[in-house]
Amino acid sequence: MDYDQLYKLYVVDELSSTEIASITGRTAPNVCYYINKYNIPMRSLSEARRLAIDTGRSHDHSSKIRKAWKRGCYDSPEYREKVSDGVRQSRIWMDTSGENNPNWKGGVSFEKYPPEFSDDLKLAVRSRDNYTCASCGYSGMDVHHIDYDKTHNSVDNCITLCRSCHSKTNGNREYWERVFSDIIHNRRRGIPWLR
Repeated sequence: MDYDQLYKLYVVDELSSTEIASITGRTAPNVCYYINKYNIPMRSLSEARRLAIDTGRSHDHSSKIRKAWKRGCYDSPEYREKVSDGVRQSRIWMDTSGENNPNWKGGVSFEKYPPEFSDDLKLAVRSRDNYTCASCGYSGMDVHHIDYDKTHNSVDNCITLCRSCHSKTNGNREYWERVFSDIIHNRRRGIPWLR
């Protein structure tokens, strides 16, 4: 594909890369490659959308929705039923909160931490772990009780996790307790942690 042909199609004729691809028998990414190669200014996504709507090659979906709303399409029995199904699904989800949730442990997450779970203990755990999440290896700041007992506040019962991995440890507690116990046990034996 030469510069003059591409410039005429893309800039002068204002065709999209997809339209140029269908004319020239190439793929749209290949057309974009040549646009960049020849340093032809690429349209932004909003410019491309506006151009497609202005030239009639695309539809402005927001105007369709406004027109449908005015015609009352969103007040039909079918639409109401669809919304009702969504509300029912959200109620099913709400019914699994609190005591109905399979991860419910009797409300222990609402218990306060004892004074022994201090900033000094957390700092010692984070320092030992190099501020690194024991699960994913990224930066971590949350301190997690390995045995899930808030009153067991020793450095060997705590481990550093990132916020994302810490939230994952709320389910399948036996598995995570075993994994983190093994990590601490291996550290004591001088075996480096590898994930």
